[in-house]
Amino acid sequence: MSTPYPVTGAAPRRARYAPVDRPRLRSWLWVLIAGSLTIALLAGWAFYVRAFTVDRHRQLPPGEPIVDGDFSIRVLGFSRTASLGGSEYSDPEVAPPGSEYVVVQAEATAVTAAESYCAPQLLGANGQRWERASVYGLDTVDNCENAAAAPGRPMPQTFLYLVPTSQIDRLYGLTSEHYDGSYDKVGTPAP
Repeated sequence: MSTPYPVTGAAPRRARYAPVDRPRLRSWLWVLIAGSLTIALLAGWAFYVRAFTVDRHRQLPPGEPIVDGDFSIRVLGFSRTASLGGSEYSDPEVAPPGSEYVVVQAEATAVTAAESYCAPQLLGANGQRWERASVYGLDTVDNCENAAAAPGRPMPQTFLYLVPTSQIDRLYGLTSEHYDGSYDKVGTPAP
């Protein structure tokens, strides 16, 4: 009688696992890679949109001070004018056509006696910011040096900004830029 097994008498070993269909495995691997790339691109796009299109500002209650470096700045009032200065010895400084000066009256209080300065910006619609304007011959106290000399005491400040006339009615207040990802605070005058 003959046996279906070889002469050794041992039965052939069965494969422990089913044979692998290589083309099918490759196609699933490609689907997994494509899905991972799609998710990564969508997450990156969402981060970009959040970082660059959402305003990162938080309006403070009126009269509450903003913090700019070593200074606490409380806005007292805003005014706008087409010309500044002028006396019997000099002509007034007239704003260029299509723009006006915004004069911000504020109080700055130094937290420490460190030698530093403040540089608040004027914030408008769509995150538009304006740096302080300098007018030759006009004496303004606008860099907080007098407040640094007397820490803890509020000192008057006058900040000047040159703003297009079309943006004058769309101003939010003074702000200070933070690079740590926190929201920039926006200070407005108390009623």
